[in-house]
Amino acid sequence: MKTTFFTCLVILFGVLACSKTSPKKVEKTITDGSWKITLFMEDNEDETYYFNGFVFTFKSDNTVSAVNGSTTINGTWKLEKESDDDNPKHTELILNFPVQNNFDELNDDWHVIKLESKRIELEDVSGDGSVDRLIFERI
Repeated sequence: MKTTFFTCLVILFGVLACSKTSPKKVEKTITDGSWKITLFMEDNEDETYYFNGFVFTFKSDNTVSAVNGSTTINGTWKLEKESDDDNPKHTELILNFPVQNNFDELNDDWHVIKLESKRIELEDVSGDGSVDRLIFERI
C-alpha cells in the first residue's frame, strides 16, 4: 500500500513539475525583462564571477544579449521539450554563445528545474554524472 501511494505521489509530482515548465511558460517568463546570473556552478566550482555585471536580455527572435558597460556578447537561445528513458518530459533551454569572455561555458542544453516569475533554475547532468547549475534572476 505504501509503495503504491509513494508511486502515485512521484507520478503526480512529475506531472505537476512538467506542467510548470512548459516551453510556452518558460518563453513568456524569460523574454519578459532583463536577467542576471546569480549562480553558475560547473564541476563543483562556483564560476558565477565570470558573469558579474552582465545583464541578459532574451528576445522573442531567439537571440540573447549580455551587456556589461561597453561590452556586449550576443548569442542565441531556444527551448525544446525533451524526453528520454531516464527522465520524464522536461523543458530544455539551449544556449549558444561565442567563445568569448568565458561565455562558451554557458553553451549547453539546460534542464529547467524551477520556473518562477523572477527566478529560473537550470541544471545540466554531464556524462560523468556531475551536475552543473545555472540560476537567472530578474533585475
